[in-house]
Amino acid sequence: MQNRRRMVASPNRSSLPQLQVLPGLRHRFRYAGTNPAALGTVVGSTIAIAYNSLLALMSAGSVTNSQVAGLFQSFRIRRVEAWCTSQTLTSGSYSTNVPATVTLEWPRQNSGAFGTKDVVITDTSLDVAHPAHIVTQPPKGSFQDVWGTSNSGYNYFTLSWPGGYYLVVDIDIEFQFDDNATGSALGQVATISVATAKTGALYYMALDCAGSSYLPPVGLPTTK
Repeated sequence: MQNRRRMVASPNRSSLPQLQVLPGLRHRFRYAGTNPAALGTVVGSTIAIAYNSLLALMSAGSVTNSQVAGLFQSFRIRRVEAWCTSQTLTSGSYSTNVPATVTLEWPRQNSGAFGTKDVVITDTSLDVAHPAHIVTQPPKGSFQDVWGTSNSGYNYFTLSWPGGYYLVVDIDIEFQFDDNATGSALGQVATISVATAKTGALYYMALDCAGSSYLPPVGLPTTK
C-alpha cells in the first residue's frame, strides 16, 4: 500500500508580522503616607488623584531643580487597593482604639460623556490587627474605564482617611510611552513643578504629585 503524505503549504517567510511599535508597561506601584489633617480627625482630608499625577508617576528631570516630565502619553488603571489600621490614642491612664475609615470615590465626569453616577467604596478597621481594606477598579462604563490622557479639569479618583493615620495604597496601572520626543502635540505629557531635579534623571513621583505629594512611592527614588 502506497503511503500518502499530506501536503502542507510552507509559510511565506518573506512576510513580516504586524507590530505595535509603541512600547508600554504594566506595573503595581506602592505608595504610603500620613493624612495631613489633625490627628484624631474622624474624616480627615480628601486627597485628589489627578490625571497629571498618574501620567507623571514615572518622570524624568526636564528643567534642573524646577520641573520633571512624565514619560507616558496615556494610562489605564486596572486596580486600586488600600489599607489603613486603627490607632490607639492614650489619655491619662486610658487607651482607646480609634478605628480608621478609608474611602475611595470614582467621580463621574461633569460633562456627562461617560458614567452617570459617582461610585464610592469604603471600609472601616476593627482594631489594630484588622485594618480597613478596600479593593476596587474603575466602574464599567465610566470615563476611568478607558485609556486616559492629560485632563487637568477632572480628578481620576479621590481618597480620604483619618487625620494623622497612615495609609498604604497599591496601584495596578498600565502605561503607553509617549511617541513624540518633544512632547505630544495634544498635550498629554504631564509636567510637574519640583524643587529638586537633575535633567535626565528618572524619578518615581508621589501618587498625588500634581497636588501636595502626601503619598510618596515606597522604595523608589522620588522628588517633590
